[in-house]
Amino acid sequence: MSWFVRKLRHHQSKDSKPAICAKPTEETPDPGPPFPFLRLPREIRDEVYRHFVLFDATVKQPKCIPANNERLEQGLPLNVDLSIFRVNKQIHEEASRIFYGQNVFPVSLTIRGPEFSTPGVFSNSQGFTVDYLTYWEELRYHFCKYKLGEVVYEPTYQSSSLNNPLCEEDIVQCPAPRYRHMIRRMSIRVLDGREWRPRKPFTLDTYEDLQALGRIILAPALSRLTSVMHHVHEDLSFDIEISSKTTVIELPSAKRLLRHRNGGGAYARIMDCATIMAGGISVNEMEDDRSKSELEPGYYMPTDAECYAQLVEMVWPFMAGPWHHTVTMPPDLDAYFEGVKERTLVECARRAESGTGEDDKIKTYRPMLSRCGRWAMRERRLVVVDRVRFEQPFDIHAQHVCCGRCRL
Repeated sequence: MSWFVRKLRHHQSKDSKPAICAKPTEETPDPGPPFPFLRLPREIRDEVYRHFVLFDATVKQPKCIPANNERLEQGLPLNVDLSIFRVNKQIHEEASRIFYGQNVFPVSLTIRGPEFSTPGVFSNSQGFTVDYLTYWEELRYHFCKYKLGEVVYEPTYQSSSLNNPLCEEDIVQCPAPRYRHMIRRMSIRVLDGREWRPRKPFTLDTYEDLQALGRIILAPALSRLTSVMHHVHEDLSFDIEISSKTTVIELPSAKRLLRHRNGGGAYARIMDCATIMAGGISVNEMEDDRSKSELEPGYYMPTDAECYAQLVEMVWPFMAGPWHHTVTMPPDLDAYFEGVKERTLVECARRAESGTGEDDKIKTYRPMLSRCGRWAMRERRLVVVDRVRFEQPFDIHAQHVCCGRCRL
């Protein structure tokens, strides 16, 4: 056996023996000192806070209004991680100023009505209904004439059942009093679901009542909103956007206008506002009294321009405070009723300066709790539930049984 072979075998036998290896030591890496976040300049810390706590509050208006017995199934978006609030006290306070001061908090208001079975006759289920939705509460209140023969309307809260998407444990249910003065901007979406042309004409008394009611129908929503602000200040800003289920192509005056343009011929389909106005004829010329003259004495059918003016009057309370505001009306209706909004706002301002007491009523007008209603928290949002059908466990907001005259 050659020397080379012996060396090779010796090398192979040496390699076949199990090697004894020392166990690797599990060394924990040294994390080093914590990052000195609070030593960063405040401007840099604020940029970090914005990355965590700012959210997109864009609320898309629905294409149609649900039925009167259904609620608007639209959630308010809030895709934000608020765990940074739990780091320490200083970071909590600094991040809170960014969260409340720079976010635009959305508010959704849906108006339905008027609903009548007989002209001039009201029941407990008839009148105007308003759905009020914010991050911290979801309410529905209802206006009705509750005393026969008297021009008295009383708003009443109704039970609510809208699903609340804000179910995370770290979402606050309502701005605590210590944070309310930090809120600067709110985006208010008003969805007009009224019937502009009721199936039956109003009595003159009923129409006058509805005109007065329209000026205060959103007053309870404004009252609840400003009560959350701790105190109303000039730095507060309301961005108001109004949409309506009634479009220009559905207006009787627009159809008459197009017939007039076509020389009284067959009615052609109206595509948009520009098509209607192409003939250069003003709306006021076509808002004739033809439908009114055909009514029986003592009855009244409002014109399209009057219905649009009432929509402007409804949002007037949100424009009458010390806060800043912007108002965006439905573009097609605003173009069609050119000048109506401006004239209506001037009339609202004149009425407010005349000292009729409507401003005081707007500031303090709050609905009563219905006799079978009860305040409760549902998924971290304040709602009103029906006491008779109160089955699921809730965190009751009120400590006593409602007597029917409770207000919040």
